[in-house]
Amino acid sequence: MTEQQMRAISVEELVNSRKISRKTYNILVRARMRNVFDLVRYKSGLPRLFRSGAASIKEINALLEEVEGVGRITEFSSFLFPPEPQESKGEQLIESLTEEQMEFLEEVYRQQVEHLAVAKEKTAVKMGKMLAAIPARIFFRDYLLEDNDRFRMLGNIREASMAYLDQVKANVNEAIEGLAGNDIPLQYKILMLHAEGLLDGDDFILDFYRNHGCLPMLHLVQKTIIDKKDTPLFKAFLQRYDIFGGKVEVDLTPIEKSTFTITSYSNTIFDAFFSLEDSVEPLGNFITQLLADNANMAYLEDKVKDDFVCEDSECINDIIAEEQLIMQPLCVVALLGKWMKKDFARLGGYTRNLGSAMEGRWSHGFLVRKSILGEVDLENELWHFRDTIVKGSTEEHTVDMEEYVEERMGGQMALAPVVKRIVVDELALPLDEQGFVVVPKKKEKALVDRLFILLDNNKEPMTLDQLTDAINSSGSRRYVRASISLALNKDHRFQGSGKKGCYALRSWQLPFFGSNADIVFQVLDEANRPMRTDEIVTFLSQYSYNKQFSKGDLASVFLLGKEKFEKLGPMLYGLVGRTYSDSEMNDDEKKDERKQEELPAPSHVQEPSDSLQQEPVATDTQEPSDSLQQEPVASDIQEPSDSPQQEPVATDIQEPSDLSQQESQPVVQDDTPQPAVHTLETGIFQSPSRNVEQQSLEEAEVDVEWAWMCEKVMDFVCQNNRVPLEMFTIEVELASWLEAQKSAMREGKLSDAQRKALMEIRDKLW
Repeated sequence: MTEQQMRAISVEELVNSRKISRKTYNILVRARMRNVFDLVRYKSGLPRLFRSGAASIKEINALLEEVEGVGRITEFSSFLFPPEPQESKGEQLIESLTEEQMEFLEEVYRQQVEHLAVAKEKTAVKMGKMLAAIPARIFFRDYLLEDNDRFRMLGNIREASMAYLDQVKANVNEAIEGLAGNDIPLQYKILMLHAEGLLDGDDFILDFYRNHGCLPMLHLVQKTIIDKKDTPLFKAFLQRYDIFGGKVEVDLTPIEKSTFTITSYSNTIFDAFFSLEDSVEPLGNFITQLLADNANMAYLEDKVKDDFVCEDSECINDIIAEEQLIMQPLCVVALLGKWMKKDFARLGGYTRNLGSAMEGRWSHGFLVRKSILGEVDLENELWHFRDTIVKGSTEEHTVDMEEYVEERMGGQMALAPVVKRIVVDELALPLDEQGFVVVPKKKEKALVDRLFILLDNNKEPMTLDQLTDAINSSGSRRYVRASISLALNKDHRFQGSGKKGCYALRSWQLPFFGSNADIVFQVLDEANRPMRTDEIVTFLSQYSYNKQFSKGDLASVFLLGKEKFEKLGPMLYGLVGRTYSDSEMNDDEKKDERKQEELPAPSHVQEPSDSLQQEPVATDTQEPSDSLQQEPVASDIQEPSDSPQQEPVATDIQEPSDLSQQESQPVVQDDTPQPAVHTLETGIFQSPSRNVEQQSLEEAEVDVEWAWMCEKVMDFVCQNNRVPLEMFTIEVELASWLEAQKSAMREGKLSDAQRKALMEIRDKLW
């Protein structure tokens, strides 16, 4: 072959005509070898381009030998365009396989590659990623039946990887040998690969597949659960929802629903089974693929042909028998309702709030075909029937469900037998000989009825202690105080009076009966004017059940009810947000004035003059007499001293018209004048001693209330053996007050005496 002929054959033509491999071509291009002449010219340096003994150097040597053997032009075309080679072993294998067989081998190859990709060995993972990029058919054609030198043409393949390659090839060849002479359906084998060992040794599944052409889906779900039953998540789920009737064991211990309290961490499995929208991934990819199999769904749809399905329906019994299930029928209905949600509406079943919402709890599961259901909400209809007919029945009677459905549901008579069955199962109602639903007389709890009779006979409220003593004295069974209180509070016929522990019948409609805050609110609301604490207590004392209402009760109500009540003056209260007229306010002020008329008139501060003189007035009130110039009381007279002392000033400032009364009062000259303060409201210069005394009076009132609450908390702590106050929910008022005082103490708002009192309570508590 001449030089011109060799230059005319490029490396691109060599790779296209399969004289060299793609890997060899890439190496030659990187080395700037453009044609056959370059290969011959640099023949001595080619071994340095390739690894010793590699397939590429063998290809180059064979090519150069063939080039040197071609000496004539006529042979040049045959060299460049060789005759079509015979089919390789891999191509012959592919042509001999059917589509199902090829699908099976592709699944085997894919599974082998996935095992390598998730292996712990770094080399295996690298090999798995490399094989994942090669399609199964190319692997069968080019790599499966060839020697491993062809694998070395792949990038980043080293000798350490060859063991993993040999393992993949051996497993695929074993699968090819198993295709001949085996009567197991190929589609079943493909499903077996998806299950990854779950179906091994289960002859029932193979027989079922041969008979029905699909896998028993519920049986496989059952096997999946049992296979994972020893994991904490599934174990908790089995204990929460006893779907196997206690027949599943973990470590030789039967799974029981009441083994321990189950929290929400098993909700993932719950959603996998019974939620309508969530994925079933926790059960495995195999179950997910089964749900997408048309053959499996066609089998279930063929089984469930009725418009209404319940736990004892014939189709449910057939599925349980055919698939050899140990699942409870309720679980089967719930699963079918999830998978066939396009055609059926599911009622009841394994609801997430099972055992927590007793008023809306379902004990059974039902499937109703949507075509006959229409727009009717059967769940709401059931609870409506229960509330209006069952709960309110005073005498035993029967209900014709056909008439009920016609009247209530717009004449959809196809729902009549469905509604009847749901009512009978969920409400445990019997049928009479004519097929009517028998609604028995409402049964009340014996304890509640006895309490009702006691109060009804007594005709007036009774305390909780009185009711407890009366119940225990009239029957053999004894009840504790808490049980009586719980029964009274749960029944709407009774009305409680808050923390006083007094109860009455609601039908009596007693005025001013309830919690202390409600009672005080009603009094102020109906009076529609401010009232003093003693006036409120006097008003309530006319009702026998409020005779024990004291000022201390009011003090705690006003202290803790600042969002409802507003303090308008000393011991004077009104409602927050309520506007009171001046006359209503003056009515209470006039009462103060009438009391003040009996006292010596206080001196007032006059307008400033050249000589600033303070007029001290005695602080203690005296009985009225004919003579205003009464001798001072001995306790009010201070001994003279070197430093002048100022007498306290009266807290009220009278109008200038009353100044005539001041002239009759003894005036004491004070050598130490006090600075005057001008008030914007009156324009009068006012002594600061008024503010101090007004504040002292308000503090004195607060101290009385504070001392009363402190004493009440201390008594409660001592009576309850130093148990922390927060544990007594009936004394929330005391606990709230104590918490508020602790905060005030930290902020430095309490006096030393108050701090000392709180420290004593703390010592009692802890």
